[in-house]
Amino acid sequence: MNGRHVLLVAIAACGALPVDAQQVARDPAAAAAPALTVEPSGRGRTAVTLRRGRTPLELSIDYGTPVLRGRAVDALAPAGRVWRLGANTSTTLKTAVDLMIGGAHVPPGTYSLFAVPGPTGWTLVVNKQSGQWGTQYDQAQDLVRLPMRVRRSSTPVEAFTMWLVPDQGAARGKLILAWGNVEASTDWIAH
Repeated sequence: MNGRHVLLVAIAACGALPVDAQQVARDPAAAAAPALTVEPSGRGRTAVTLRRGRTPLELSIDYGTPVLRGRAVDALAPAGRVWRLGANTSTTLKTAVDLMIGGAHVPPGTYSLFAVPGPTGWTLVVNKQSGQWGTQYDQAQDLVRLPMRVRRSSTPVEAFTMWLVPDQGAARGKLILAWGNVEASTDWIAH
């Protein structure tokens, strides 16, 4: 086992984070960074464990991680068109709790996430289908569409990345997407 795995096992065994929304940083030097694992398959995963009493309840997103490789975000995720929000298989949101995302109710279940990029804002699409290829989008299955705040980052992100960032000690936080110089975000609250 390498040092990173030892650290993760030690944190998990000790329950070292005394908060209701727990998350393990991916790098000990970046303790403030949200948990993110990237698997060899080019899939990323971000998750938050929420607690109701002693019962752990997970909120997670699994997504493909496209890489820019010198291309522009606008060329890969064109403005005004539904984008698969990742690569390959559809991006999957799984929640064991009722959520409010950007003010919209999302009941417990498994959903696909899409986005509609725009020059001044992005729209997050929560779709009731799941498990399909990322380009198989059926608008009739949309649960909700909600606006996301967008800002331009001075530090570009080469590989598309998503984070569920919990507020310290609370069952709420932010969903953040970053790619190139674009960072889009919205709030989430677990009930």
